[in-house]
Amino acid sequence: MTQATAKIRQLRPVVKYSGITAFGSPIIGPAGSYSVGFVSGELDQVIPYSVITTEDGKKLVDYNMLLPYVVAAMQEQQAYIETLEQRIQILERR
Repeated sequence: MTQATAKIRQLRPVVKYSGITAFGSPIIGPAGSYSVGFVSGELDQVIPYSVITTEDGKKLVDYNMLLPYVVAAMQEQQAYIETLEQRIQILERR
């Protein structure tokens, strides 16, 4: 999996209030509650495997499919941090 960090950075987390979304679709959950997540139409453009289309055409997010991207992004970032730490050590020795 390459460019996981770039994909994760494209995602836009949203907070939704139960009732009706800005797109006019109902939110499942107790009235007056909040949920967090992603807009499936936006997510479909970045990580299409994470969006399921139902028989009636509704798009749902499969959050389990996002986990490998999150782990890969963390690994990419850790490798970058370790590179920076090595560079800092070299500079401190001068």
